[in-house]
Amino acid sequence: AQGEDFRLRMRELRDRRDEEENAQSRARDFGLLTAQAPKLDELPSLDEAADSCSLTFLERSLDMQLSILQESLDLTTAALLWKTPEGLTLKASSTTGEPLLEGPFAEGLGVPGSVFRDGQPVTLEQVHEKFGGLPYYGKPGGVGSALALPVRATVEDGGDILGVLCVDRSEAGAWSEAERNVVAQTSEK
Repeated sequence: AQGEDFRLRMRELRDRRDEEENAQSRARDFGLLTAQAPKLDELPSLDEAADSCSLTFLERSLDMQLSILQESLDLTTAALLWKTPEGLTLKASSTTGEPLLEGPFAEGLGVPGSVFRDGQPVTLEQVHEKFGGLPYYGKPGGVGSALALPVRATVEDGGDILGVLCVDRSEAGAWSEAERNVVAQTSEK
């Protein structure tokens, strides 16, 4: 009986540690645990934030921001791919198409891989009908034009790339300056 109680207690401690690590990882993704957030002293502690569902609120806000971007620019998809130890994974998205693959995808794969590797935006105005450069789609095709930008830890000094914001639409055509500006503003962390 004591051995079983001990194993149960250890499992509970492991589960709690895993939950705390997950909450810290989610908070780090939003810049809540780094020097990039100078107003941290005014925010509740991480424990309070997790207890009050602040991280869930931030995640929902990100989903809503991508949904607004997708709908306002008449996009097929707006997707945020985030760097993880396994590669780039789908952090958030809004799409009118088929469900997206979540990854992980190799950091050098397709358009997001190019942005991640080179640190520069990629603008594609007309792609081949069998284009397969967006790894979150399960099969090639259906993309007419695409735009992808790096998401950096800090915008001012060209900080480390944390992820890639990709948008695409089924029609080929140039991205207007206004569209590029809106996507660029969305890519700022």
